[in-house]
Amino acid sequence: MHKVTDIFISFILFIWGTLNWIYATRITIDINAFSSLKEVIIYIIVTILYLIIQVLYINKSKIHILNILLLSLPTIIWFIILKNSLSIDGFFKYDGIAYTFGFFVMIVVLFYNFYKIVLKYNVRS
Repeated sequence: MHKVTDIFISFILFIWGTLNWIYATRITIDINAFSSLKEVIIYIIVTILYLIIQVLYINKSKIHILNILLLSLPTIIWFIILKNSLSIDGFFKYDGIAYTFGFFVMIVVLFYNFYKIVLKYNVRS
């Protein structure tokens, strides 16, 4: 994959990951009009699709460090929001499900990037 294409796809996936977080925040707010199980299921399906596309991209990518750097900030945000949503005073109806799933997906993507970097350098040795 060309470097420019690789960087472009990495930024697109970063934006998509950020939009996943924004959508999760939207569906888990404490307003009855927005919180429905149907929207949480749609969110989980979109996040699984994001995970699949990230794995396919990581398998073809050569710039894993950029992807790790771009995904570090959303993962930290996911962790902070997850910690707050699991506390007693910050828990709404679908907070725990949405934020745990989103954080788990981001961690899987980050660890898979690290795995590919370690695998790449172990093959060269």
